[in-house]
Amino acid sequence: MLLTVCAVLPASAQQFFHLTADELRVDTLYAPQFTHVTPLPEAWRDSVYTVSVVYPEYADMRATDVANYKRIESEQPDAEPSVETHVTYDRKRASLLTTVNPVVYRDGRYKQLVSFMLRCEARAKNDVHSKAALSAGAVRADAQVNVWDTLPVAKRYAKQSVLREGRWAKISVAESGIYQLTSALVRQAGFTDINKVKIYGYGGNLINETLEAKDLVEQDDLKEVPTCEVGGKRLFYARGPVSWETETAERRTRNYYSNYGYYFLTEDTSSEPAKVDYDTFVASFYPSPTSPPLSAATKPRLEDFASGSVEFKKCSNWRWSQ
Repeated sequence: MLLTVCAVLPASAQQFFHLTADELRVDTLYAPQFTHVTPLPEAWRDSVYTVSVVYPEYADMRATDVANYKRIESEQPDAEPSVETHVTYDRKRASLLTTVNPVVYRDGRYKQLVSFMLRCEARAKNDVHSKAALSAGAVRADAQVNVWDTLPVAKRYAKQSVLREGRWAKISVAESGIYQLTSALVRQAGFTDINKVKIYGYGGNLINETLEAKDLVEQDDLKEVPTCEVGGKRLFYARGPVSWETETAERRTRNYYSNYGYYFLTEDTSSEPAKVDYDTFVASFYPSPTSPPLSAATKPRLEDFASGSVEFKKCSNWRWSQ
């Protein structure tokens, strides 16, 4: 169960919360969590935010909740509520997301946090090493901020989409693999010169559902997909809706929002399409956590591509996208 509270709080703000037994109920799938969202000012990078739980009051957990919690969590909780903080973004505005685990183990019993004050303090960065800023129970919010978070908001977004200009066709792929861009497809999509056609897109792999600054920089607009020319064939690697988290993963991750991966084609006479050599091309997807694990025996070979012994996948379901 996830309890979410959103409030606009000034620096050094504090607020009391009271949790009911129903809100703290532990079901068979999830342990309860309390979350609090605090919108941050535009100059939030100039400060370090610390969040702490003060004036806590606890109540013993019900036997059914304890049993469910033990089935879900393998480790015993701490004696104090754990607090985690992250900086998140919504419509280019930063917020401090605080997550509190209300389950504790005190005096030999499982207990839950039923009443407490959440204290949020902001201090200038030149004071971050002071004892007050690093008091017991406080969490430095900027510990979760990486180099991407330091970029100005304007630089996280493209000035304009590549789709704004030109003529485009949208194609779909049902699975990850090596695809060939053929003259027939190019003509069918309304273009004339295959050597001037560029490919853009990310494909169908499920992306991070917690949108962070790094994701905005990398995925705010479509990027060109480089192609590799082997034996007169223009090849590119496309990603379908199924992926694997690691190179050795046995369970797949499916994009439950789409059954296809999508790419965009355009004919651009102002510059050459992005191209890579064979070794760079293969290294971009083999071995890869977005593809099923492959053995060395199945690694794509240049001679296979050139001889035509490899059957390349075909794009499908093209349509205009203007």
